[in-house]
Amino acid sequence: MNNNEGWKNVLIWAADNIIFMVLLMNISFIMHDILISLRQKRKNGEITYRMFDSNVKELKVFMIMTGIMVIMIILLSIHFPNFRDLPLILIIASTTIYLGYQIQSKNGIGYSGIFYRGQYYRWNKVQSYQWENDGNIVVFNYLRRFLFIKYNQEIKCKVIPEQKNEIDNLIRKQIGE
Repeated sequence: MNNNEGWKNVLIWAADNIIFMVLLMNISFIMHDILISLRQKRKNGEITYRMFDSNVKELKVFMIMTGIMVIMIILLSIHFPNFRDLPLILIIASTTIYLGYQIQSKNGIGYSGIFYRGQYYRWNKVQSYQWENDGNIVVFNYLRRFLFIKYNQEIKCKVIPEQKNEIDNLIRKQIGE
């Protein structure tokens, strides 16, 4: 074995391990997020009014596309034995599973906060809200913090039209308008 082959093997080993570490980080972040959201739901009570994600179609399309990518990568790895991207398959598959979790999560509001895509949002961080689409969609402006950065996130939910007034009263009461 000459010196070039030795370095080549070292680089292949390093690349495989980096991808494996990214895979472990991805799965651990997803599991952490799911466990935190389940604990928040248990801790903060039930949903009083059910709402529906206004962008669920886009999420489903994205989930289907990532599922198709996983299948294509698996087929490539079967037909081409040198195609060693199992960690890539697992990263994309875990992201697809997480999207599925977000889609199947119940959205709604309760006396303790907003439940949206598997996440819990406290009322004290809601900056404002407004109604769109003839009162069928409520849009919350929510203050988020990531590390040292603060930013606003829009949360859009479809409501059951018959419950609009009750939901509006609950929101006003909780955010103090």
